[in-house]
Amino acid sequence: DLGGIDEQAKNNAQRISRKHFYLQNDFCETGYFMDYFGTRFEVLCLEEKLKISNFAYLLDRLNQ
Repeated sequence: DLGGIDEQAKNNAQRISRKHFYLQNDFCETGYFMDYFGTRFEVLCLEEKLKISNFAYLLDRLNQ
Protein backbone atom coordinates (compact mmCIF):
# COMPACT_ATOMS: atom_id res chain seq x y z
CA ASP A 1 0.00 0.00 0.00
CA LEU A 2 1.03 3.58 -0.41
CA GLY A 3 -0.32 6.95 0.55
CA GLY A 4 -3.15 7.76 -1.82
CA ILE A 5 -2.95 10.60 -4.31
CA ASP A 6 -4.27 13.68 -2.52
CA GLU A 7 -3.99 17.13 -4.09
CA GLN A 8 -4.25 18.64 -0.60
CA ALA A 9 -1.28 16.65 0.77
CA LYS A 10 1.99 18.55 1.08
CA ASN A 11 3.83 15.56 -0.38
CA ASN A 12 1.42 14.84 -3.23
CA ALA A 13 4.19 15.07 -5.86
CA GLN A 14 6.13 12.46 -3.90
CA ARG A 15 3.04 10.23 -3.71
CA ILE A 16 2.54 10.46 -7.47
CA SER A 17 6.20 9.66 -8.08
CA ARG A 18 6.08 6.71 -5.69
CA LYS A 19 2.96 5.28 -7.33
CA HIS A 20 4.54 5.67 -10.77
CA PHE A 21 7.61 3.78 -9.51
CA TYR A 22 5.49 0.85 -8.30
CA LEU A 23 3.42 0.71 -11.48
CA GLN A 24 6.60 0.71 -13.58
CA ASN A 25 7.83 -2.25 -11.49
CA ASP A 26 4.89 -4.55 -12.25
CA PHE A 27 2.55 -3.59 -9.41
CA CYS A 28 -1.14 -3.29 -10.34
CA GLU A 29 -3.87 -1.01 -9.09
CA THR A 30 -6.52 -2.98 -7.21
CA GLY A 31 -9.20 -0.34 -6.80
CA TYR A 32 -9.02 -0.88 -3.03
CA PHE A 33 -8.14 1.73 -0.45
CA MET A 34 -7.80 1.52 3.31
CA ASP A 35 -7.72 4.03 6.12
CA TYR A 36 -5.05 3.51 8.75
CA PHE A 37 -4.62 5.93 11.65
CA GLY A 38 -6.36 8.68 9.70
CA THR A 39 -4.33 8.24 6.51
CA ARG A 40 -5.84 6.84 3.31
CA PHE A 41 -3.70 4.27 1.52
CA GLU A 42 -4.08 2.78 -1.94
CA VAL A 43 -3.58 -0.98 -2.10
CA LEU A 44 -1.37 -2.22 -4.94
CA CYS A 45 -0.68 -5.84 -5.79
CA LEU A 46 1.75 -7.85 -7.89
CA GLU A 47 -1.11 -9.96 -9.24
CA GLU A 48 -3.77 -8.56 -11.54
CA LYS A 49 -6.56 -9.52 -9.14
CA LEU A 50 -6.26 -9.04 -5.41
CA LYS A 51 -7.87 -11.73 -3.28
CA ILE A 52 -9.46 -9.33 -0.82
CA SER A 53 -10.20 -12.12 1.67
CA ASN A 54 -6.46 -12.92 1.84
CA PHE A 55 -5.63 -9.24 2.27
CA ALA A 56 -8.22 -8.87 5.03
CA TYR A 57 -6.77 -11.94 6.76
CA LEU A 58 -3.28 -10.42 6.60
CA LEU A 59 -4.49 -7.14 8.09
CA ASP A 60 -6.32 -9.01 10.84
CA ARG A 61 -3.15 -10.94 11.70
CA LEU A 62 -1.08 -7.74 11.81
CA ASN A 63 -3.51 -6.18 14.29
CA GLN A 64 -3.17 -9.02 16.80
